[in-house]
Amino acid sequence: MKRFLFFVYILLLGNSLAAQDRKTIYGKAFDILSKEPVRGAVITDSENHSVLTDEAGKFSINTRDNRLTVSALGFESRPVQI
Repeated sequence: MKRFLFFVYILLLGNSLAAQDRKTIYGKAFDILSKEPVRGAVITDSENHSVLTDEAGKFSINTRDNRLTVSALGFESRPVQI
């Protein structure tokens, strides 16, 4: 069975959260079963902008999207609605 990734938190920052405005999203990816951070997970928006999580599973991505996809080796990819 593949394991799932889960976000501890997602924080939106920016002057406006309108669909066309860019915003910075901060978050953390971790293994939902062990609660361990997942380093090297790929966070991708619909425009194919991607970032990797750090050793603590944390990331930030500047995007227009309200939906991100999280994927990592050994885990099932998961879309996340913001």
